[in-house]
Amino acid sequence: MAFHMVMRKILKVEKESWFSNDYVNEGHKKIDRTIRISCLVLIFVQFIIQAEYGFFNLAWYLKIPYPVILYLIVSEITKVVMEKKYAENKNKYLVTTFQLLFNYILICTLIATRVFGWLV
Repeated sequence: MAFHMVMRKILKVEKESWFSNDYVNEGHKKIDRTIRISCLVLIFVQFIIQAEYGFFNLAWYLKIPYPVILYLIVSEITKVVMEKKYAENKNKYLVTTFQLLFNYILICTLIATRVFGWLV
């Protein structure tokens, strides 16, 4: 949150509301909905696979958190592309890009360190 706030101030981008979807245009809205539905279907199928084969006997990429992480990355990349092409404030895509990179590094760190040793 602090990182996002600092980046907004440096690049002079207006504040976005927290839990709203700030779509650039109708095309962005349709693409985002397609990504959301695809991710939900993937999570549902993955849950069925996990229920069938056991929750602990699967490869890392077949566990529930990974499609959610994939959704977040794909959704943010889509937002970056749409903001770069269509946003009024061209610095807005930079804030989204830096936020995406920051979140990606944070997620990779948490996974690699097993949440800093809290998970066994």
